[in-house]
Amino acid sequence: MGKVLSFPDGAVVPANHTVSTESVADHQTKKFADSLADDCVIQMIQHLQQEGLSIGTPDGNKTFTDVGIFLEAFRAMIYRDFDLVHPFHQITDKMVYIEKGEKGRRYSVVNYSGTKIVPIKQKPPTIKFESDINLNDTD
Repeated sequence: MGKVLSFPDGAVVPANHTVSTESVADHQTKKFADSLADDCVIQMIQHLQQEGLSIGTPDGNKTFTDVGIFLEAFRAMIYRDFDLVHPFHQITDKMVYIEKGEKGRRYSVVNYSGTKIVPIKQKPPTIKFESDINLNDTD
């Protein structure tokens, strides 16, 4: 029986060592998702530069942090599609919720305060005040 070598260092893997195929599959999926996210964002930045924006250029420092947050949000979106966990999911789940509009159309709502806003489904009740003062009397 032959030896099993680990990649890339070539160390001999002990015969009693088992490799989880799930962890290998997850690792490969993450590598693919990371590569896909990087490639898409690079292409988008190149397109924006062709449109005359300075995003991603040496003089585009003012958007540096925006590119970073966008890349991570984009990467998290791809991870979610592959059912992989990404730390940015916690941010998204806290700041964004789905609202249903007319005709069942769904759209996302960003809540910058970070607390979920629950829409009012009913018309608020009319409050009546009892008073001897007539507010409509202008005399």
